[in-house]
Amino acid sequence: MHLPIVGKIKKSHQAAVEALLFVLPWALTAFYIISALFLLGDRSTEFLGLVGAYVLTPLGKGSIIPLAVALDFDPFVIASYIALIDVIIGLFFAWNWNLLLKIPLVGPLLKSLALKTSDLLKHRVWVRELAYTGIALFMALPIQPGGSITAAVFGRILGLESNKTVTAIAIGATISSFGYAYAASGVITAFRENIYLGIAVVAALLLIAHYVYHAYLKPLDDHGFRRR
Repeated sequence: MHLPIVGKIKKSHQAAVEALLFVLPWALTAFYIISALFLLGDRSTEFLGLVGAYVLTPLGKGSIIPLAVALDFDPFVIASYIALIDVIIGLFFAWNWNLLLKIPLVGPLLKSLALKTSDLLKHRVWVRELAYTGIALFMALPIQPGGSITAAVFGRILGLESNKTVTAIAIGATISSFGYAYAASGVITAFRENIYLGIAVVAALLLIAHYVYHAYLKPLDDHGFRRR
């Protein structure tokens, strides 16, 4: 006799949880904007414009973060905020994927994205083999196309729990954001002190990047993760 009531309670509870998971990323976004306005004052509009360019255009961390540092934003602040926006986006898509698929126009676009991401995964064998760690590396390394949305879709395809997917995104986004910020800061400082020193630092970074790509990243894409 009480089973229908229990079923209604469970459905009501599930609906409440789904609503919370949908609203929470938007609440975090509001906090994000308010905190930037409070922390950066007169420069908050300029800063949020850079963040908006990161979210809404193809420009990635490798473009936006060095630009922000060159405009004299603190490397720690820009890295923290870019990593946080990646986490918020990852939360939204990881938590609300099934709901988003049901929305007209949005659902078909996400299904198309999932198919493209599945094809991309075929060329990123190491992401599939390493799963959780692979998603973190995907976010941390300068790989195109990358980003928290793609990483969240990877998590869905690989069957990871949404919380694990978001944690992996957070780890990778933090590593990449702070890496770009402080590398850019070092290069800009070197150029300001001595142009030849700046050129030497850039050359050294390019050589390191070239070595890392050919020694580690390209073999991973070609052959996947080789267990020893």
